[in-house]
Amino acid sequence: MVKFVKDLVWGFIPKKIYGLVGPPGSGKSFRAYLIADRYKIDYIIDDGLLIKGQKIIAGRSAKKEVLRVTAIKRAIFQDFKHAREVRKALYRERFTSVLVIGTSELMLKRICTRLHVPFPSKIIKIEDIATEDEIKEAILTRKKHGKHVMPIPLIEVKKKYPNIILHAIHFFINEPKGFFFKKNRKKLIEKTIVRPNYGENGRISISETALLQMVNHCINEYSSDIKLLKVLVKELDESYSLFIKLSVSYLMNNADVIKDIQKIIKEKIESFTGIEIENVNIEITKVTN
Repeated sequence: MVKFVKDLVWGFIPKKIYGLVGPPGSGKSFRAYLIADRYKIDYIIDDGLLIKGQKIIAGRSAKKEVLRVTAIKRAIFQDFKHAREVRKALYRERFTSVLVIGTSELMLKRICTRLHVPFPSKIIKIEDIATEDEIKEAILTRKKHGKHVMPIPLIEVKKKYPNIILHAIHFFINEPKGFFFKKNRKKLIEKTIVRPNYGENGRISISETALLQMVNHCINEYSSDIKLLKVLVKELDESYSLFIKLSVSYLMNNADVIKDIQKIIKEKIESFTGIEIENVNIEITKVTN
């Protein structure tokens, strides 16, 4: 009965969800604890892990994955069991504030959807908390050495992932002045530098031929009255943009059909490959009777 009442009360407490967005390797995880401290955020969701304070509460790190494609899937909680584990932990902890870290707002949306938490009401961009030089240096270090930061102490990482550890780094942050303290106290924070299993050599890309075949398959499944004429692929940092030209019958030439095709192509390719499709641009170049 007591648990039921507590759960009921917790259900009515507003949940504060924050998002931290920035390119891969730009220093998001390094600064996560500073943001959590500033906004009094209790939990951090980063690269497949649920972190409280400086402890791993649930999840599996994407940095443990062997391939980049599986690391992406792990980071966005595509695996049902993984998502359920973290979701149950959040509810068990009766969370009230969470910082979700991602490379884009789309990634934040996917994570929040799979973990059944509201979309962030406040999104912080890495550019808002780091200088241009700091971001460039962080990205350069990532590309050159393949080093990543996990916002938790080395001993916590070592429990689960001893083979990816490089070393720990330490820094201090100010703790608010309390009733019994005349001066601000310094709090020691430890972060762990790791080299993921997938590394730079494990970078996964997909050929234009493979993408064309998948796009063609999606269109054929949707309708035989639509023919694929051309696909242009633009490779971005961590995703792809597709530019598609179609021939459609007169009856199929409407906005709803185009939106359906865009959605199907995007969802199918992302589901089958784990590679993010930034957008699907469709142009009708031929209309048949």
